[in-house]
Amino acid sequence: MSDSADNSASTSPEDTDEYPVQDFSDDDGIPWGEDVPSQHNGIQLEIADEQTLLKQNHDLFRQILKYTLDRHGVANAHISLALVDNETMHALNLRFLQHDYPTDVLSFLLSDPPAITSKSEQSLEGEIIISTEYAMGESARFGWRPEDEVTLYFVHGMLHLLGFDDHTDDERMRMRSEERLILERFGKQPQHEETRR
Repeated sequence: MSDSADNSASTSPEDTDEYPVQDFSDDDGIPWGEDVPSQHNGIQLEIADEQTLLKQNHDLFRQILKYTLDRHGVANAHISLALVDNETMHALNLRFLQHDYPTDVLSFLLSDPPAITSKSEQSLEGEIIISTEYAMGESARFGWRPEDEVTLYFVHGMLHLLGFDDHTDDERMRMRSEERLILERFGKQPQHEETRR
């Protein structure tokens, strides 16, 4: 997976009923193809859905964001999420990382990395860009739904913003363990293999 940020320490409060596992099988009423700002107690998520290939549950992104930031002691955040196709992702990957190919997810930290002090002082600003078209191809390889592959990319991008990295085996194991914990909390079984970056 793509892009990285500096590692930082994390806290892991116990799970509570504040994050009930929801059934997202019914997509009725989900905003699609428009900017969808949302805010939850100092945590703001803006979604620009600029693709038409795959319908996404924006409320699920919002819930995962809140849960993940709570786990890592971040009380204030402004995160922008863009859902794009491979052509757009290819252009962005070339422009910002000089990689001449499409990729799954890019994340850009726009603030200082969060450092664990008191929870009320934690703040984070960043951007996550996901190619749903790329996810559709990868989901077929890994044997799960394209929507779940996109959710994995969102979690992966969020963890990079929080300081996780995946350049070494130890970093990758730590990051995948956290990805698995978050995804399973929302009823998703992550599909990994050693060839994933």
